Amino acid sequence: VIEEIEEMMQESPDPEDDETPTQSDRLSMLSQEIQTLKRSSTNNSYEERVKRLSVAELNELLEEIETAIKDYSEELVQQLALRDELEFEKEVKNSFISVLIEVQNKQREHKETAKKKKKLKNGSPQNGKQERGHMPGTVRIYL
Repeated sequence: VIEEIEEMMQESPDPEDDETPTQSDRLSMLSQEIQTLKRSSTNNSYEERVKRLSVAELNELLEEIETAIKDYSEELVQQLALRDELEFEKEVKNSFISVLIEVQNKQREHKETAKKKKKLKNGSPQNGKQERGHMPGTVRIYL
């Protein structure tokens, strides 16, 4: 049973293997965008450039920022879903292992109880005979 569990764990996909290069590239690009936005938002020259933008350019910038927010939100939701799925899988495996150990302990107890009962059934008359056969006729006390 333990070997089967080990096989199942080896066959289960590794979450790190699921990450495709495109997903990694996407995360990298999003990180770079955030860094650019952070640097530019703290820079006074950026603020002045934004003030000089036309309404059309501001709308375009707004769309870019909203798109970035949407992309980040989608990625966050995907990562949270993956995390929840992995946590659930871990809980199921731990529960299974706990139940398996409990069953093995009960089997062990049952076997031990069966052995004791068997010894009592088979051993009682023999033990009684052996005790009678080995009892001395007289008791000697040495001083």
